Amino acid sequence: SKVGDDLPPIVLVHGIFGFGKGRLGGLSYFAGAEKKDERVLVPDLGSLTSIYDRARELFYYLKGGQVDYGEEHSKECGHSQFGRIYEQEHYSEWDEDHPLHFVGHSAGAQVVRVLQQMLADKVGIGIGLNFMFFFQHFDWQTLTKCCV
Repeated sequence: SKVGDDLPPIVLVHGIFGFGKGRLGGLSYFAGAEKKDERVLVPDLGSLTSIYDRARELFYYLKGGQVDYGEEHSKECGHSQFGRIYEQEHYSEWDEDHPLHFVGHSAGAQVVRVLQQMLADKVGIGIGLNFMFFFQHFDWQTLTKCCV
């Protein structure tokens, strides 16, 4: 096995006006970090959406499925309850035994903190049974590590 195969992936979360891998062709928001190591994940979240919406998008980017912003939140903010569909999950293994390291740049750090708080509070992030199982069976405090 290669050195580092057992190390957790690193998720780089961009700030406002930022962009993820693939948005602008070969241009990299994080100076090519995702090109140097396949464990580096760079999600393309909404550049001008709320921190709350971006936190939900980050969850679905990692686990797969259609982004669900929540019925009440969507009505209050005047946007659709459902967003992009992530047909390919980027780290479906994420659980107590498979943690992630998050690095948030600028407002990206707030996105990670809001996601971590949603998970700690067990705020529903999905309507599918697999998501509800995910929430009920894991201690979210052990699943996220954040650096800003």
